Amino acid sequence: MGKTYAEKRKRPRADGGFELVLSTDDAGPERKVRVRDVSSSGVSCHIDRAVKEMTQVQIDLHLPDEDDLTKVSAEGAVVRCREVADNPPKERYEVAIFFTGISDDGRMSIERYVMRRLKNEEE
Repeated sequence: MGKTYAEKRKRPRADGGFELVLSTDDAGPERKVRVRDVSSSGVSCHIDRAVKEMTQVQIDLHLPDEDDLTKVSAEGAVVRCREVADNPPKERYEVAIFFTGISDDGRMSIERYVMRRLKNEEE
């Protein structure tokens, strides 16, 4: 009988498909990058270059809402960066970011977005 593995993540996660603005102290100008998935504890995105783990970043998410976009600003730390060779050059690296600073309102906006996306996937 095969082993089953429990999901490591404590918070539900939803597919992204939208952009965020990412900036770091050492990365030069801010850049728009594509979100792979998001939860209220962090975000995974695709970027054109490697970013060292534990790099501190500033993020502006523009969550698609029912009628508009909801802006959520957060600070985070890069916890994983891996090259995805099959991706196009501008999305060559997948970067996972853990939120280290986010308002309660921002976290709630992300939770609402995630729950809405998961509910739509079930229908």
